[in-house]
Amino acid sequence: MSSFETYQAIAEEVCSLDRYILIERLTRFDSGLPLDFTPEYLDTCSTDQIRHLLVAALWRCQMKQPA
Repeated sequence: MSSFETYQAIAEEVCSLDRYILIERLTRFDSGLPLDFTPEYLDTCSTDQIRHLLVAALWRCQMKQPA
């Protein structure tokens, strides 16, 4: 799978999630990338902003994995 296809798959998955699940995924993110988003902070963000944060985190973790 190309990097574009990988990114597209991540974005499609994240776009299918509702706000509650997005916040849950970010506050319990366990992929070797330390995130410190609190539910209180995420409550101030739009759903699109939260999606962007999760896509970025997942993409970063994907790019850190050896090919």
